[in-house]
Amino acid sequence: MRPQVRVVHARGWTKPEPPGCSVDSGWLGVFDVFRSYNSQFVTLEVHYRRLERSCAALEISGLAALEEIRAELCGTGITPDVRVRITVASSIALGAYGTWIELEPLEVQSEWSSGIALAIVRAERVTRSGHKMASFGAHRTALSSARALGAAEALIRDHDDAIREGATSNIFVVKGDQVITPDGDGIFPGFMRRRVLRWLSRESVPVEFRPLYSEDFGEHDFGEHTEAFITSSVRGVVPVRAMADRTFETGPMTLGHRLRADIESSLESGVDRFLPDGK
Repeated sequence: MRPQVRVVHARGWTKPEPPGCSVDSGWLGVFDVFRSYNSQFVTLEVHYRRLERSCAALEISGLAALEEIRAELCGTGITPDVRVRITVASSIALGAYGTWIELEPLEVQSEWSSGIALAIVRAERVTRSGHKMASFGAHRTALSSARALGAAEALIRDHDDAIREGATSNIFVVKGDQVITPDGDGIFPGFMRRRVLRWLSRESVPVEFRPLYSEDFGEHDFGEHTEAFITSSVRGVVPVRAMADRTFETGPMTLGHRLRADIESSLESGVDRFLPDGK
Protein backbone atom coordinates (compact mmCIF):
# COMPACT_ATOMS: atom_id res chain seq x y z
CA MET A 1 0.00 0.00 0.00
CA ARG A 2 1.40 3.39 -1.02
CA PRO A 3 1.67 6.01 1.73
CA GLN A 4 -1.04 8.61 1.90
CA VAL A 5 0.59 12.03 1.35
CA ARG A 6 -0.83 15.25 2.77
CA VAL A 7 0.61 18.63 1.84
CA VAL A 8 0.18 20.85 4.88
CA HIS A 9 1.96 24.03 3.90
CA ALA A 10 3.65 24.64 0.54
CA ARG A 11 4.58 27.23 -2.05
CA GLY A 12 6.08 26.78 -5.50
CA TRP A 13 5.76 22.99 -5.61
CA THR A 14 2.66 21.52 -7.22
CA LYS A 15 3.35 17.79 -6.93
CA PRO A 16 1.74 15.93 -4.02
CA GLU A 17 4.94 14.12 -2.99
CA PRO A 18 7.92 15.94 -1.45
CA PRO A 19 10.79 16.89 -3.78
CA GLY A 20 13.98 14.89 -3.96
CA CYS A 21 16.58 16.58 -1.78
CA SER A 22 20.18 16.58 -2.97
CA VAL A 23 22.95 18.97 -3.93
CA ASP A 24 21.96 18.64 -7.58
CA SER A 25 18.26 19.27 -7.01
CA GLY A 26 18.78 22.56 -5.19
CA TRP A 27 16.44 21.44 -2.40
CA LEU A 28 17.52 21.15 1.23
CA GLY A 29 15.31 19.11 3.52
CA VAL A 30 14.95 17.39 6.86
CA PHE A 31 12.52 14.74 8.02
CA ASP A 32 11.31 12.88 11.07
CA VAL A 33 9.56 9.53 11.48
CA PHE A 34 7.40 8.29 14.34
CA ARG A 35 4.24 6.27 15.01
CA SER A 36 0.94 6.54 16.81
CA TYR A 37 0.01 4.48 19.87
CA ASN A 38 -3.63 3.46 20.24
CA SER A 39 -4.47 6.10 17.61
CA GLN A 40 -2.83 8.83 19.71
CA PHE A 41 0.14 10.84 18.47
CA VAL A 42 1.87 10.80 21.84
CA THR A 43 5.33 11.66 20.51
CA LEU A 44 4.34 14.25 17.90
CA GLU A 45 5.53 17.28 19.84
CA VAL A 46 9.05 16.03 20.59
CA HIS A 47 9.55 15.14 16.93
CA TYR A 48 8.10 18.48 15.83
CA ARG A 49 10.46 20.40 18.12
CA ARG A 50 13.42 18.55 16.59
CA LEU A 51 12.21 19.51 13.12
CA GLU A 52 11.84 23.08 14.33
CA ARG A 53 15.42 23.16 15.62
CA SER A 54 16.76 21.61 12.41
CA CYS A 55 14.89 24.06 10.18
CA ALA A 56 16.19 27.00 12.20
CA ALA A 57 19.79 25.73 12.18
CA LEU A 58 19.83 24.89 8.46
CA GLU A 59 17.68 27.86 7.36
CA ILE A 60 14.99 25.67 5.81
CA SER A 61 11.67 27.45 5.25
CA GLY A 62 8.21 25.96 5.16
CA LEU A 63 7.63 24.16 8.46
CA ALA A 64 3.91 24.17 9.16
CA ALA A 65 2.63 25.06 12.61
CA LEU A 66 2.37 22.24 15.13
CA GLU A 67 -1.41 22.58 15.39
CA GLU A 68 -1.79 22.42 11.59
CA ILE A 69 0.10 19.14 11.56
CA ARG A 70 -1.83 17.81 14.55
CA ALA A 71 -5.14 18.63 12.84
CA GLU A 72 -4.05 16.79 9.68
CA LEU A 73 -2.97 13.74 11.65
CA CYS A 74 -6.10 13.58 13.78
CA GLY A 75 -8.25 13.84 10.66
CA THR A 76 -6.67 10.93 8.82
CA GLY A 77 -9.21 8.32 9.86
CA ILE A 78 -6.55 5.60 9.58
CA THR A 79 -6.84 3.07 12.39
CA PRO A 80 -5.62 1.55 14.54
CA ASP A 81 -2.09 2.91 14.20
CA VAL A 82 0.04 4.59 11.56
CA ARG A 83 3.64 5.28 10.65
CA VAL A 84 4.19 8.99 10.08
CA ARG A 85 6.96 10.69 8.12
CA ILE A 86 7.09 14.49 8.07
CA THR A 87 9.40 16.13 5.50
CA VAL A 88 10.20 19.84 5.42
CA ALA A 89 12.13 21.15 2.42
CA SER A 90 12.90 24.42 0.70
CA SER A 91 14.73 25.69 -2.36
CA ILE A 92 16.16 29.21 -2.32
CA ALA A 93 16.66 29.14 -6.10
CA LEU A 94 13.00 28.27 -6.75
CA GLY A 95 11.59 30.28 -3.87
CA ALA A 96 9.69 27.15 -2.94
CA TYR A 97 9.07 25.28 0.32
CA GLY A 98 6.67 22.92 2.02
CA THR A 99 5.72 20.45 4.73
CA TRP A 100 4.62 16.99 3.64
CA ILE A 101 3.08 14.29 5.83
CA GLU A 102 3.27 10.68 4.63
CA LEU A 103 1.03 8.20 6.41
CA GLU A 104 0.72 4.45 6.14
CA PRO A 105 -0.87 1.80 8.32
CA LEU A 106 1.63 0.50 10.85
CA GLU A 107 2.43 -3.15 10.30
CA VAL A 108 3.88 -4.37 13.59
CA GLN A 109 6.24 -7.24 12.86
CA SER A 110 6.44 -10.21 15.24
CA GLU A 111 10.24 -10.03 15.05
CA TRP A 112 10.17 -6.62 16.74
CA SER A 113 9.46 -8.61 19.91
CA SER A 114 11.10 -11.94 19.13
CA GLY A 115 14.32 -10.55 17.66
CA ILE A 116 15.82 -9.45 14.35
CA ALA A 117 18.99 -10.26 12.45
CA LEU A 118 21.62 -7.57 11.82
CA ALA A 119 24.33 -7.26 9.18
CA ILE A 120 27.42 -5.04 9.29
CA VAL A 121 27.67 -2.93 6.13
CA ARG A 122 30.40 -0.46 5.22
CA ALA A 123 28.86 2.87 4.22
CA GLU A 124 29.18 6.61 4.61
CA ARG A 125 26.76 7.76 7.28
CA VAL A 126 24.58 10.83 6.64
CA THR A 127 24.76 12.98 9.75
CA ARG A 128 24.79 16.72 10.18
CA SER A 129 25.00 17.79 13.80
CA GLY A 130 21.94 15.85 14.91
CA HIS A 131 19.70 16.71 11.95
CA LYS A 132 17.82 14.07 9.95
CA MET A 133 18.70 15.06 6.42
CA ALA A 134 16.27 14.15 3.66
CA SER A 135 19.25 13.19 1.45
CA PHE A 136 19.30 9.72 3.00
CA GLY A 137 20.52 7.66 0.05
CA ALA A 138 23.62 6.09 1.64
CA HIS A 139 21.58 4.77 4.55
CA ARG A 140 18.94 3.32 2.21
CA THR A 141 21.68 1.59 0.24
CA ALA A 142 23.14 0.11 3.44
CA LEU A 143 19.71 -1.13 4.48
CA SER A 144 19.14 -2.73 1.07
CA SER A 145 22.52 -4.48 1.33
CA ALA A 146 21.60 -5.84 4.77
CA ARG A 147 18.23 -7.11 3.54
CA ALA A 148 19.95 -8.87 0.65
CA LEU A 149 21.87 -10.78 3.33
CA GLY A 150 18.66 -11.75 5.10
CA ALA A 151 18.97 -9.13 7.84
CA ALA A 152 16.34 -6.60 8.93
CA GLU A 153 18.76 -3.77 9.75
CA ALA A 154 22.26 -2.64 8.81
CA LEU A 155 24.92 -1.64 11.30
CA ILE A 156 27.07 0.92 9.51
CA ARG A 157 30.83 0.43 9.66
CA ASP A 158 32.72 3.70 9.24
CA HIS A 159 36.03 4.40 7.53
CA ASP A 160 37.79 3.74 10.88
CA ASP A 161 36.00 0.36 11.22
CA ALA A 162 33.90 1.70 14.10
CA ILE A 163 30.19 0.94 14.37
CA ARG A 164 28.26 3.89 15.79
CA GLU A 165 24.67 3.32 14.67
CA GLY A 166 22.35 1.45 12.38
CA ALA A 167 20.94 2.68 9.09
CA THR A 168 17.66 3.52 10.86
CA SER A 169 18.43 2.85 14.52
CA ASN A 170 20.74 3.17 17.51
CA ILE A 171 22.55 0.11 18.85
CA PHE A 172 23.13 -1.21 22.39
CA VAL A 173 25.00 -4.30 23.56
CA VAL A 174 24.96 -5.86 27.02
CA LYS A 175 28.17 -7.24 28.49
CA GLY A 176 27.71 -8.72 31.95
CA ASP A 177 25.89 -6.12 34.03
CA GLN A 178 26.97 -3.23 31.79
CA VAL A 179 25.40 -1.70 28.69
CA ILE A 180 27.60 -0.34 25.89
CA THR A 181 26.36 2.15 23.32
CA PRO A 182 28.06 4.69 21.03
CA ASP A 183 27.73 8.38 21.84
CA GLY A 184 28.96 11.76 20.66
CA ASP A 185 28.89 13.68 17.37
CA GLY A 186 29.20 10.49 15.33
CA ILE A 187 25.63 9.34 15.93
CA PHE A 188 22.08 10.56 15.54
CA PRO A 189 20.66 10.52 19.10
CA GLY A 190 17.18 9.08 18.61
CA PHE A 191 14.33 9.69 21.03
CA MET A 192 13.85 5.99 21.75
CA ARG A 193 17.55 5.81 22.62
CA ARG A 194 17.04 8.67 25.07
CA ARG A 195 14.13 6.86 26.70
CA VAL A 196 16.31 3.78 27.10
CA LEU A 197 19.09 5.82 28.73
CA ARG A 198 16.56 7.35 31.14
CA TRP A 199 15.30 3.87 32.03
CA LEU A 200 18.83 2.55 32.55
CA SER A 201 19.69 5.51 34.77
CA ARG A 202 16.54 4.97 36.84
CA GLU A 203 17.43 1.30 37.29
CA SER A 204 21.08 2.13 38.10
CA VAL A 205 22.39 0.08 35.18
CA PRO A 206 25.96 1.21 34.31
CA VAL A 207 26.43 2.47 30.74
CA GLU A 208 29.71 2.76 28.84
CA PHE A 209 29.67 5.18 25.91
CA ARG A 210 32.07 4.22 23.12
CA PRO A 211 32.09 3.07 19.49
CA LEU A 212 31.59 -0.63 18.82
CA TYR A 213 33.74 -2.86 16.64
CA SER A 214 33.18 -6.23 14.98
CA GLU A 215 35.04 -8.00 17.80
CA ASP A 216 32.53 -6.59 20.30
CA PHE A 217 30.03 -9.02 18.81
CA GLY A 218 32.38 -11.99 19.01
CA GLU A 219 31.35 -15.21 20.72
CA HIS A 220 34.22 -15.17 23.21
CA ASP A 221 34.04 -11.52 24.26
CA PHE A 222 30.65 -11.75 25.92
CA GLY A 223 30.28 -15.29 27.20
CA GLU A 224 26.87 -16.88 27.63
CA HIS A 225 24.84 -13.95 28.90
CA THR A 226 25.14 -11.48 26.08
CA GLU A 227 22.42 -9.60 24.34
CA ALA A 228 22.02 -6.71 21.93
CA PHE A 229 19.11 -4.52 20.91
CA ILE A 230 18.40 -1.61 18.62
CA THR A 231 16.08 1.34 19.15
CA SER A 232 13.96 3.36 16.75
CA SER A 233 10.92 5.60 17.05
CA VAL A 234 8.72 3.29 14.97
CA ARG A 235 9.88 -0.16 16.11
CA GLY A 236 10.70 0.76 19.72
CA VAL A 237 13.25 -1.39 21.55
CA VAL A 238 13.96 -4.41 19.35
CA PRO A 239 16.07 -7.39 20.49
CA VAL A 240 18.77 -8.73 18.20
CA ARG A 241 18.67 -12.50 17.78
CA ALA A 242 21.54 -12.95 15.30
CA MET A 243 24.35 -11.31 13.40
CA ALA A 244 26.44 -13.32 10.96
CA ASP A 245 27.17 -16.59 12.83
CA ARG A 246 26.59 -15.07 16.29
CA THR A 247 23.32 -15.53 18.20
CA PHE A 248 22.06 -13.47 21.13
CA GLU A 249 19.63 -13.99 23.98
CA THR A 250 16.14 -12.61 23.35
CA GLY A 251 13.98 -14.19 26.07
CA PRO A 252 11.55 -12.52 28.49
CA MET A 253 14.22 -12.13 31.19
CA THR A 254 16.56 -10.07 29.02
CA LEU A 255 17.14 -6.38 29.58
CA GLY A 256 15.87 -5.51 26.10
CA HIS A 257 12.58 -7.32 26.71
CA ARG A 258 12.02 -5.43 29.96
CA LEU A 259 12.86 -2.12 28.29
CA ARG A 260 10.48 -2.76 25.42
CA ALA A 261 7.62 -3.69 27.73
CA ASP A 262 8.04 -0.70 30.05
CA ILE A 263 8.50 1.97 27.37
CA GLU A 264 5.77 0.61 25.10
CA SER A 265 3.35 0.42 28.03
CA SER A 266 4.06 4.04 28.87
CA LEU A 267 3.48 5.28 25.32
CA GLU A 268 0.34 3.17 24.86
CA SER A 269 -1.09 4.80 27.98
CA GLY A 270 -0.77 8.19 26.29
CA VAL A 271 1.96 9.45 28.65
CA ASP A 272 5.63 9.62 27.67
CA ARG A 273 6.99 8.89 31.16
CA PHE A 274 10.57 8.37 30.00
CA LEU A 275 10.85 11.56 27.96
CA PRO A 276 8.43 13.99 29.61
CA ASP A 277 10.50 17.08 28.84
CA GLY A 278 11.26 16.08 25.25
CA LYS A 279 15.02 16.14 25.89
